[in-house]
Amino acid sequence: MIKTTNIFGNSLIESIVAISVVSFLIMIFAASYTIITTNKYLKHKNLALNLAAEEIEALRGIPISGLSNRTNGDFIEVPYNIGTWQVSASASAPSLPNVYSLNLPAAISTGITGIATVPGFDFDDYTFETQIKNLPDSPSNWRAGVLFRLHDINNYYKVYFNSTNLYVSKNVSGTETNLNSKLKSFSTNTWYELKIVALDNSFEIYIDDLLELSASDVDENFASGKIALLGINSIHAEYDDASITSGSAQTWNFDSDAVGTTPSQWKRFGLNDLPAGIGKLTIQDYEDTYSDIKDITARIEWTERNITKAVELKTLLAE
Repeated sequence: MIKTTNIFGNSLIESIVAISVVSFLIMIFAASYTIITTNKYLKHKNLALNLAAEEIEALRGIPISGLSNRTNGDFIEVPYNIGTWQVSASASAPSLPNVYSLNLPAAISTGITGIATVPGFDFDDYTFETQIKNLPDSPSNWRAGVLFRLHDINNYYKVYFNSTNLYVSKNVSGTETNLNSKLKSFSTNTWYELKIVALDNSFEIYIDDLLELSASDVDENFASGKIALLGINSIHAEYDDASITSGSAQTWNFDSDAVGTTPSQWKRFGLNDLPAGIGKLTIQDYEDTYSDIKDITARIEWTERNITKAVELKTLLAE
């Protein structure tokens, strides 16, 4: 009689092959991870270098007398977008079917939480209009409006409203000064047309084509600048039919843009596109002696896998 024995388990050769396959897969995964990590780092590094170069280029347009000395200060003269903005469909849009939405952030915070810079160069005298609607899930202290003659996050004029007031103010180096204000009710889930007429040193603010505020301010440092849609205190808001008339007219109604995207004209990379990205600007007199020559260092830092990375660009600027 022939006896048959069943052998369970893997042979030595099978085990060796299995181990080899697993090791090979681990090597592939490690190599892929390294490539992905390296590509991400290079992407962040290139962005940081471009932002540092943009900062230095912006400083070239400022008189030396306007470049005050500082150490690791905020970047100046370059406005960056803040918050998550995208085209959304809205049944109530003033011009159907789309609007430009500032999304509700994951973590509620105060201060400026939304900036969307209007496409174009610096503007001086113009009429700017946009429709704005606050949505019901916004915090109770919401504010919405427009920044104009905007230089950077710390320097601009600002028109904004909340549920009870309308304001026009000025920010210089982060310090806000009220230029005018009035009591006025603004309802949630209601569209309001905000219009700003800026002419030389005078400003007129209209709501739904009615003049509500006037203000004036003489400051040659704020004769021109960017324009931006504004959200404050984590507001969830919609904007539509933005237009600027300065010689010729430009209009954005977002109706031909794909829902869920940022229109190409409105895309702008900034420090917020780097993980924990910050800009540090140092301006010193050359060799600490020559005040008519400025030694400039634009440094950008960000975090990669809990490690701080940085790039620096240096230059000398003179009259």
